[in-house]
Amino acid sequence: MKTRCCCSKRYLLVFSILLVSVGSIFMSVSLSSCSSPSVKNPLLLCADSLMETYPDSALSILESITYPQKMPRADRALYALLLTQARHKNYIALEDDSLIKTAVDYYGDKKKSLRAAKAHYYWGAIYSEKGYASFAVEEYLTAIRLMPVRNEFLAMIYDNLAECYEEDRLYNVAIENYRAAYQILKGKDEQTYPMRGIARVFLLQNEKDSALYYYQQALDCTLADQDSSLIGALYHDLAMVYSEKKDYIQADKFVSKAILLQGQDAINTCLSKAQIMLNLKFIQENKETVIERLAVKNFDARESVEKIIALDNQRKSLQQEAEAKQAQMNIIAKEIGKLMQSGQKEAAEKARQETADLKSAIAGLNSRRTEVSNELTDILLRLPNMPHASVAKGKSEADNEIVKIVDNIPQKHENDLPHWELARKYDLIDFETGVKITGAGFPLYKGLGARLQRALINFFLDENIKAGYQEVQPPLMVNADSGYGTGQLPDKDGQMYYVNEDNLYLIPTAEVPVTNIYRDVILDGDQLPVKNTAYSACFRREAGSYGKDVRGLNRLHQFDKVEIVQITRPEVSYEALEGMVKHVESLLIKLGLPYRIVRLCGGDISFTSALTFDFEVYSKAQEKWLEVSSVSNFEEFQANRLKLRFKDKGDKKTTTCHTLNGSSLALPRIVAALLENYQCEEGIRLPEVLQTFMGTEMIR
Repeated sequence: MKTRCCCSKRYLLVFSILLVSVGSIFMSVSLSSCSSPSVKNPLLLCADSLMETYPDSALSILESITYPQKMPRADRALYALLLTQARHKNYIALEDDSLIKTAVDYYGDKKKSLRAAKAHYYWGAIYSEKGYASFAVEEYLTAIRLMPVRNEFLAMIYDNLAECYEEDRLYNVAIENYRAAYQILKGKDEQTYPMRGIARVFLLQNEKDSALYYYQQALDCTLADQDSSLIGALYHDLAMVYSEKKDYIQADKFVSKAILLQGQDAINTCLSKAQIMLNLKFIQENKETVIERLAVKNFDARESVEKIIALDNQRKSLQQEAEAKQAQMNIIAKEIGKLMQSGQKEAAEKARQETADLKSAIAGLNSRRTEVSNELTDILLRLPNMPHASVAKGKSEADNEIVKIVDNIPQKHENDLPHWELARKYDLIDFETGVKITGAGFPLYKGLGARLQRALINFFLDENIKAGYQEVQPPLMVNADSGYGTGQLPDKDGQMYYVNEDNLYLIPTAEVPVTNIYRDVILDGDQLPVKNTAYSACFRREAGSYGKDVRGLNRLHQFDKVEIVQITRPEVSYEALEGMVKHVESLLIKLGLPYRIVRLCGGDISFTSALTFDFEVYSKAQEKWLEVSSVSNFEEFQANRLKLRFKDKGDKKTTTCHTLNGSSLALPRIVAALLENYQCEEGIRLPEVLQTFMGTEMIR
């Protein structure tokens, strides 16, 4: 278990340095017990001695070392290993493997030693954090082979190896490794962790009684140790199992116990852990539900789902076959040395040829698995997000549900002009020059029209910041990975402007770059919720039709928009959605614009969204409603693509986040509504909240 020291790093560093200089007795003990004689730097020895008990102190010492690159090779290797270990123990993400590779290269993978095993283990941990499970497995297996003793560290390797197999749904192998960890830890405080892992794998296989047995065993051990945090987590686990068994009395009992230890949100937490799974597993176990829910979006998913299941089974079969051949090859390889030593050269050569054949077969299996995985990924990327249960089936916007509408709809007067004529009358927007410079859908704002754009942007950003959103200014172009991360690709490929020479896309909304800030990121649980706001220009090719519905500012290729993005825990994402809806509503109220809120039906909701509320403002001169904002919850759909997760302190497992976004607000139709609804004989009277930004009360 990871431990933290309550002292400040500064004082621990001073203490540690004093410790190094106390005397020759301490130093001689350290040299003989925890290091090789070749290591020269006493700070390394001290950091090593403090690592298990005071990992933050060890980190402070290691960070105080200047010019580590000038150390002798042995010192440099130990420094790389210890610094990686210290960062890992202090919950610092291991994003770069260049450091640990220094240790791996020095200690090698041939001779058994604790440091060699640790080097390969932490290399595996880096791969695991990046989501490269197969590479992590290889390093963990190497670390096990290099371990000179059966101790708690070996148990930790087995436990992490089991997690990799669990994530890849190789459940039998996962249980074997959890059991190996348990046998080492049996009778010790840490035995709870592999027992909990065994229970979780049984539950994933729907073996509820076995899961219940091991969770209960883990709880009994933890109650004896009086670890309240872990006890609360196990109460969650047991509540989840009993809920699966439909024994709601027992489920309620354990939920109540969890609440006493960890607060009112315990029930949501435990339920979310049951629900947040990889897409593949959910599709495998809920095929008909997936097909049924996607039908609400008018998407026939049956063929895709059947193909996904078949390819996933094929992928797992290929992996198991490759691992079986690898195990066979390892056994034969061990025999080659024995045969050579006994003089059986012919038999040794035959065995060597067998290993070569097996190696070739493994390479073929891995190549085929890669092809299958790529095909599987492509289909998964084209599968829409499942809509929330509240989303009704429908074909178009005509089937959307109006959930709120204001009462003060203005009446059109005889002399009321549409916004494009008002823009010409007061010299605010030059559509014709925009066409000359670029093309249709690229207006030129000028004078008070340009100032009105800037005023609205500043007003929206200021209000968002007051609501707790941190402003960012993102790039206006993104790479393909970003497009796939938020789901614009492949769904909107062809509707985004593409810069061929650099393989970049102009953004359709700030949602894309802002959400991608957190791609491949593991957040600390106490960082949530993350709330960002950003202004950007937006570029969309789909606005190419002609007619009265696209006149003026109604539909553009380029427009300005202020966006809000949230990243939350799964159990509170719909509470966050409600808050975002109320915030956008407050902006429209302050602008004094008539509005309505619409819940989108399955036929109108986006590819990526689980639930969307649209805001529409009333255009007096046009006598119709104009969409100005979409506020959506994507649940874990984007986060799965982004590999965006969070981890609570003390929790070994990561959890997939939920992502949300909303327009607050899109400018063109807001400008259109302001011009039309606020027109009067004297000109256009501005809402009070904009007057300071504009420096005037009227546009004349």
